[in-house]
Amino acid sequence: LNTTSGSEDQAYRDNLVTTVAGRLGYAITPMLYAYTEAAGNLHDFSGDTTYNLLAPNVQSAGTIYNSQGYRVVGGLGTDRFSLFKGEIYAGYQQQLYDYKAFGAPSSPVYGGKISWFPTRAWTISASLDESYQDSGLLISGNPTGSAAYVTAATTSVMYAMSRQWTGSLNAAYSNVVYVSGGRHDHRWSAGPTVNYEIWSNLFATLNYSLVKVESNAEGGSFTRNQFSLGATYKY
Repeated sequence: LNTTSGSEDQAYRDNLVTTVAGRLGYAITPMLYAYTEAAGNLHDFSGDTTYNLLAPNVQSAGTIYNSQGYRVVGGLGTDRFSLFKGEIYAGYQQQLYDYKAFGAPSSPVYGGKISWFPTRAWTISASLDESYQDSGLLISGNPTGSAAYVTAATTSVMYAMSRQWTGSLNAAYSNVVYVSGGRHDHRWSAGPTVNYEIWSNLFATLNYSLVKVESNAEGGSFTRNQFSLGATYKY
């Protein structure tokens, strides 16, 4: 990370995240179901001991983000109502940090998702979700990074050109409020995705994404253009 104050190695951001989730549902009617969903996570950061932002030789800059968390929601949904399907849900989430200064931030969870199928070829989807993310960049306006609450709205328009070819246009907005440090980010992203079915259930994917972040933290704003090529297998 290069800034006006110098360069910093970011090896402290290397981490392993383990998540376990379960979902239980009940069909109230043929068109309406209720469900509950629980998830737990464990975040283990490598912690680069060669650079300690807070207290040299006491705690590494990475390991201050070690944490355990959970999320529980309940909701209602429908697999198909006319040309629509979707879900609404609400619940609670909390993340417990080993580093006492970050404490145990928590928040309500709310959201929903809906899909519309105007024709066989077109699918239009939208979603809203309140979630939780780990640390941001360590910069002068946010010297220790921080956990953050994220309210995200996404939309997608997909068109099936043929059995083998599908394309979609995706857009999203996220409001990111950090637990400490006063940092507040607005994040926009948009871009197309093209999928080609190589053979049954195996897809090649080409994606372009434009991401723009506006932050009140010095050095936190940026624009990124990203191209990716990959493969997806669905069973």
